[in-house]
Amino acid sequence: MRLEVPDVLKREHRALLLKVQTAMPLPGRFGEAARRLTALLHAHLAREEHFAFPLLSLLPRLVNGNVGEEMAMALPVAERFRRELQRLREDHVEIVAALEEFGEAARAEGRDDYASLGMELIEHARVEESILYPAALMVGEYVRLSLRSRPEAVASPSLQD
Repeated sequence: MRLEVPDVLKREHRALLLKVQTAMPLPGRFGEAARRLTALLHAHLAREEHFAFPLLSLLPRLVNGNVGEEMAMALPVAERFRRELQRLREDHVEIVAALEEFGEAARAEGRDDYASLGMELIEHARVEESILYPAALMVGEYVRLSLRSRPEAVASPSLQD
């Protein structure tokens, strides 16, 4: 069993990043704002896909009540995510500041085609913080509690991370 980022989340991330990247080659303040925003987004999305979103791949199995010993691999991932959560939230603050700069530059250069992108990215961050991050944390907690209730799980070396 492998923990993998659900495809729907990967596609959404790629689409958002691509929208910003299209402005990178443009000259002036707008292109510069796009390059800064792209760098912040790229690093942030990589952190999410490394720490948070792999846990969400377990949801379909958990919903069906399928918790097995092989899910113990989710426990250290959940702990790392819990440690990284504050950094991910701080990323959102930085990204919103970069979005404001990006939006101002877009308006100054009459690039209305990018006007809605800022709101789209802010809404994406809201969904992550209010739904996806808590869901990932709950997956880890559910697996931990489910495995703890099994006597053979306590002795499993895979739980010793």
